[in-house]
Amino acid sequence: MVFVLQTVWYRKSLILGIIILSCLFGYTLAILVKNPYSAKSVFLYPSSGSNFYADISAISKKDIATQIFYGFPKDTQEHFKFLFFMDTSITGKLYNRYSGRSVDYTNRYDPATVLSLYFELLPDPDRNDQLLLTVHAPRPGYALFLSGELIHAYEQKLGKTYHFSTNPKDQRSSSPDFVQIYPAQAETNMMDSVLPIALLAFALIGLIAGSVLAITIERLKLVRLK
Repeated sequence: MVFVLQTVWYRKSLILGIIILSCLFGYTLAILVKNPYSAKSVFLYPSSGSNFYADISAISKKDIATQIFYGFPKDTQEHFKFLFFMDTSITGKLYNRYSGRSVDYTNRYDPATVLSLYFELLPDPDRNDQLLLTVHAPRPGYALFLSGELIHAYEQKLGKTYHFSTNPKDQRSSSPDFVQIYPAQAETNMMDSVLPIALLAFALIGLIAGSVLAITIERLKLVRLK
């Protein structure tokens, strides 16, 4: 044990260098996270007597994305084409395969097809009367903006069947055709949680690898001296 501590102290520059290189590698991996910004909105509906989940699920995501995208001005459309694209890399395809997401690669340049990949409308796993609308984006501000556009698009599609409200005190909240909306108020940056974990993990890996290398070098020196 004394030998190990002495070696680590003697070779501290080597170990520190390996830790720094390891942290740089971890940082590089962390910043490769695509679309780190997300915004989450909530659709709340009566758990009994309401067909809202079935009706909203019947609407194609591509139909909603088409309505949104082609409602943008031309300059905004071009801006979105530049920022939002289909990830056809090996890592992107592997992610889609193992996450169970169906992707239409034959239309990878179609703006509506691409935009439909950036949002999900799924039941809340903890509640049977709630749908979560989650939007991801590569830059800050876009997830929040798209959340508002998506909510408006769904309201237009189902506005004749359901009454949508953002007022928590609406008196019609018990009606089966009433849907309470809690729009996203802020974005979450995944990098805020991923980066510290990645740096800590790779710093630990660097410390272990550097210590093993330092001890190995010192042991080889002792063998040669004998």
